[in-house]
Amino acid sequence: MEEFWICIRSLVNGFYPTALIFIMTDFRCSRSAARTAYLAVSLISAAINVGLLFLFGRAVMMQLFVLTTAGPCIIMLAFLAKDKPSLLLFNFFTAVNVLYLLAILGRLVISMRDDLIWAEALIRAALFSVVLYLFHRFLAGPYHYLAANMKKGWRVIAVIPMLSFFLVMYLGLYPSIRTDNYPAVLMMYGLLCLVYYIIYQVFDSTYKQLTIQENERLMSAQVSFLQTQYEIQGNHLKKEEVQRHDLRHLLAGIRTLLETGKTGDALDMLNQYVHSADQARPSTYCTNPILNSLLSYYIGKARESGVRVDLNLDIPHVLPIDATELAMVVSNMIENASIACAGLPEGQEPWIRLICLNSPRFLFQISNPYAGTLTLDENGLPVTDRQGHGIGMKSILAFMKKHNAIYDLDISDGIFTFRFMVQED
Repeated sequence: MEEFWICIRSLVNGFYPTALIFIMTDFRCSRSAARTAYLAVSLISAAINVGLLFLFGRAVMMQLFVLTTAGPCIIMLAFLAKDKPSLLLFNFFTAVNVLYLLAILGRLVISMRDDLIWAEALIRAALFSVVLYLFHRFLAGPYHYLAANMKKGWRVIAVIPMLSFFLVMYLGLYPSIRTDNYPAVLMMYGLLCLVYYIIYQVFDSTYKQLTIQENERLMSAQVSFLQTQYEIQGNHLKKEEVQRHDLRHLLAGIRTLLETGKTGDALDMLNQYVHSADQARPSTYCTNPILNSLLSYYIGKARESGVRVDLNLDIPHVLPIDATELAMVVSNMIENASIACAGLPEGQEPWIRLICLNSPRFLFQISNPYAGTLTLDENGLPVTDRQGHGIGMKSILAFMKKHNAIYDLDISDGIFTFRFMVQED
């Protein structure tokens, strides 16, 4: 029975810190692939540690634990993670420090008794479960945002948990396992917790500053969108003014022809005007003037650039959300699709397909071909490193969160398909 609980404790030592490392890491692969990698790394590390435990004893296993955990984990992350090396080191040594601290606390709870291995294993699992929950619930989002946007400082920050870990190893594990240094080790971890609190304050301040900057960029994008909308409305007004001016001249000419008895010429002039007015009439995609004008503008731009646009639109008269917000999202989607079509290799036909369904829920879908490789963020949306781009998708994400919309992305077979559904309140 004792061997069973020794194995359970080894599994806890392998699975839990690896879980924290993977939660803290940004991956370039899908979430399912990351979960599979986590399971593989945890099983490999646990198997190695159990083997060392039974072959060479607990002391050797603990002294080599960081290597047996780091080896498979770092190799896997080198292929799957998109974080910089300094950030990966910070994640790794933070997780290992958490494990060692919780292991010490667990030993102290059972009063250093070796006959209560089962209780020690359960205490470690319980404490680490709390740590994982708290990080995932409250810190994961801001941390990943900082990891993606804070470009400098990670090398210095990574040194802190690394030095703390090596000092703890020296105090408690080399040249042999020592329990008389537990007070010094606990004091060391107390100082480390204080340092982490200071780091947290710096992170929190940086996160707020970056969030403000991001909101400013989104606000700038919204202002630019409204300026485009204003220009479209202004162009419509100018066209209407020209049409009214032409109509006055037309009526004057028809009156002159009628007064001189040239009714046939007057009828021909009227028919020509009606024909030209029919050709100049803007497309009607919905009855909402804001959404219709933006759809006309961006669909027209796409077609002018040589993109075939296929439409299947059932847009209701009464929209489920604000028309301006919906128009901004749809316009961003069409514009992003047009940019993707412009990057297609020569000979491949560019096309955009728009579908809008009104029943049973309001659903909008856009599809288009793309070239190259798309990188997705933690929200499942594509990201770009191109200067001046990427705001559109962030605006779309803000819209989805605000309206609690359900969205889905498919990028199979070189076709990008994005759809979202607005839930009724």
